[in-house]
Amino acid sequence: MTLLLRAQAASAAHTTHRRTFGAWVLAFALVLCANASEDGSGHVSDVRWTATLLAGTALSAGGTAVLEIHADIQAGWHVYALTQPPGGPTALQVRVDSSHDVVSAVGGISAPTPRKRHDQSFDLDTETYSGTFELRVPVQIKSDLAGGPHNLPVSIRFQSCSERECRPPRTVELTATVEVLPNARVSRPAS
Repeated sequence: MTLLLRAQAASAAHTTHRRTFGAWVLAFALVLCANASEDGSGHVSDVRWTATLLAGTALSAGGTAVLEIHADIQAGWHVYALTQPPGGPTALQVRVDSSHDVVSAVGGISAPTPRKRHDQSFDLDTETYSGTFELRVPVQIKSDLAGGPHNLPVSIRFQSCSERECRPPRTVELTATVEVLPNARVSRPAS
């Protein structure tokens, strides 16, 4: 009888431990879900990026345009600028994918003046953007591109931080649409 009571007590203790552990796991899962973003990625959407080709309605093959990258940063957050010196947080990087033979970058990126300040977390001077801002990249449409719509892949690598935390560097893939006029070529002056 004593052996049976000890076994029942051990079983009851084990069941109570499993219930307590299960409650902790459930509570942790609920906290994770509460902090997940609306898009289901599990990350708070601290920066939203878009890419648009500023060129009017359509372009001729061989023509030039400006690729505008728009950032909308959540209040309290910032990203590090294109000009952020190495040795600290990850500087903003923009890559126009020229392997798709749609466009090539033909000049430097135009960006707003970043905010410069000493960051205690990194113990170095940083350059940041916050709020909303635009980057402009001059591009040239490939001269042999067929008429019609074409996708222009763009990748943005950045690191975002608030006063309390920094996220690991991330890369966001965007696509801008290029509408090329059919059978239209930019004429080059005779040399």
